[in-house]
Amino acid sequence: MQDAINIVKSRSAPESYGCYERILPTNNEFYDQFYIWEEARKIFEKLGGVKSPEFISSSQFQKLSKLRGMTNGKIVKASYDIMYKNVVNRSDSKLMAMEHFFDAIEILAAKLFKKESIFESLNHLVTTIKDQHL
Repeated sequence: MQDAINIVKSRSAPESYGCYERILPTNNEFYDQFYIWEEARKIFEKLGGVKSPEFISSSQFQKLSKLRGMTNGKIVKASYDIMYKNVVNRSDSKLMAMEHFFDAIEILAAKLFKKESIFESLNHLVTTIKDQHL
């Protein structure tokens, strides 16, 4: 435990310290999945804004539809509203929490980008949003 405290207190993260070894950031593709969810969390927080960072409304979620590459012949702005309602109806809340946002972007990625895996589709979706500085 003392090693972890010393790492957190240090100004620069060492490559290794005591029994700990630094694993992130790395070029190992296995860890890319963790970066995707971190980026998705940042997108959620930007959509939520300062007033309500824990939840987003349907209109806040629909902002994604205005971004380049986020609609196609099958996915239009109204699709975002339907997707929002379907995901939120699975919960007790009337607003979308972060965990529901993750469900929604998985569905959205699968419908927008036909990749070999959901991971590739999510990566494409998050990159598309991130590149446009939402």
